Amino acid sequence: MGFPKGLYSWLLAFSLFSICQSVKPEETAELDDKPPFRILQLGDSYSAGNGAWDSRGQRRYHPIEGCYRSKYNWGSQFAQSLEDRYSVQYVNHACSGGKIEHLTDDRKVRTVSRWPWQSCSSFKKYDEEYYKSSGRVQCSHWVFPQLNYVDESYDLVLMTFAGNDAGFTHIVTNCFVTGYRSVRRCRESINNATRRMEDAIQRLPEALRKISERMNPCAKIAYNVYPHIIFDFGYILRDTIGNDSIEAGDMIRQLSNQADEALTDVVRAFNEEMGREVVYFYDDTKTVFEGREPKPGITGNNPDRWILAILDSSPLWTAEWYHPNTRGHEEWALGLIDDLGPVDVCDRVQVDNPCIAWIDDDTVVSIVGEPFVLDAQGSWAEEGDPIVSYRWMLDYDGDGIFEIDQEVDTVTFEITIDEEIDEEVDAFVTLIVTTKDGDTASTTVPLIVNAEGTVQQVDPEIECELDDLGRPIFIDEDAIPLNCYFDPALFPSSDLPGVEVSSDETGKKGKKAAKKAKGTKASKKGKGKGH
Repeated sequence: MGFPKGLYSWLLAFSLFSICQSVKPEETAELDDKPPFRILQLGDSYSAGNGAWDSRGQRRYHPIEGCYRSKYNWGSQFAQSLEDRYSVQYVNHACSGGKIEHLTDDRKVRTVSRWPWQSCSSFKKYDEEYYKSSGRVQCSHWVFPQLNYVDESYDLVLMTFAGNDAGFTHIVTNCFVTGYRSVRRCRESINNATRRMEDAIQRLPEALRKISERMNPCAKIAYNVYPHIIFDFGYILRDTIGNDSIEAGDMIRQLSNQADEALTDVVRAFNEEMGREVVYFYDDTKTVFEGREPKPGITGNNPDRWILAILDSSPLWTAEWYHPNTRGHEEWALGLIDDLGPVDVCDRVQVDNPCIAWIDDDTVVSIVGEPFVLDAQGSWAEEGDPIVSYRWMLDYDGDGIFEIDQEVDTVTFEITIDEEIDEEVDAFVTLIVTTKDGDTASTTVPLIVNAEGTVQQVDPEIECELDDLGRPIFIDEDAIPLNCYFDPALFPSSDLPGVEVSSDETGKKGKKAAKKAKGTKASKKGKGKGH
């Protein structure tokens, strides 16, 4: 959501890290002070939050269209676990489809349609993105490199990377998806993924080095491995026409285990080179999800799965296929909390701001007529000069007149709005914090109130092309989901001629591979328990 140009200049006074100004404080109760703890999330779809819906099963991805960032992802839930000790400030700059190269390079997210006379710049809503012409009636949507957002103010960087480098979506499509999967294409995808993963792992140390160079010297990177994406049941693809078969399930699980082993060595060597534990390596994700993976097909018939199968995502949002669901993100966070242990804040880099205002949402979204809580847990002030008041100001229509203007002495504020506020209207919430000595800081975020309590998800405007068999093409050659739509009736309900699926429910090979990988994991001492 963008603000009108006239209003934007007025809002500059309410920037996220505004310099505190002296005012006379009102008489109010002094609040307990907690040190700030800043967390930055980088990476791909598994970090952004694809598949992490709210408690009502609604998608609430925002703010960058196509990045699929969710406040219910594992990183956000991990951050919330620290709120009893710190004023936690969690920022998510991960983006679905991200590769290691997108740490340093701009990334094209999608293509949108426009009128011939419409400027591409008119689509821009956030500083993190830009649009440029890609034809007379189209604009390409780009985001800046994720490395841009790493600085010395963060205490911890959470991340997953390398899955898209290996061609994750090609494996899902060519090995699992009914009507697309085949022995030949699955084997090619696994072979290509093996080569690409080796290349990605070789490039990872340089990426970690670039991140560490921009961080606080005491900050850490928590690198998380991926869960297995297929249940261990000896899944086999067969080609009865060509008399061929591939033990796809075991091969894919073994590939993921081998990647984890290589990553263990990379992280250990990198930490030794740096002379300290810069990177904490969380490799228990597979253990958390063991037995909770889907079985390939259309319905993914493991009733206990914590990873979305194809028809779990309705309508058919291909970007959510084979990603953790809401429960999966919750369990991932709990596993990391348990494994990482207590975390300590870095010595704060000296800043000009003696206090910071922070709203725990990049966009405040609520349901009409239902109470919701505004949260300022991440706000912070220097030791000895605590925050004593929180002033909440809500403008329903962007005219600069606040329909709600309330000052409280608690970090949360519950309100109910009885009218719909469309996201096309430039409504916003402003928070002003005041310290005991009279210093203030402020921040402003967009406000949306509707019947669903969700940010509108813009449907793709471009129809997917069809292949020579009349099937929708929904991923590009780099295995990134395309921002296109297709008629669900075109989605295959049966396999290609000659393709059959069988399984060995004992899954002996997969279990043997997993046991072998577990035996080569980094020791707890090598991984580093806590900060």
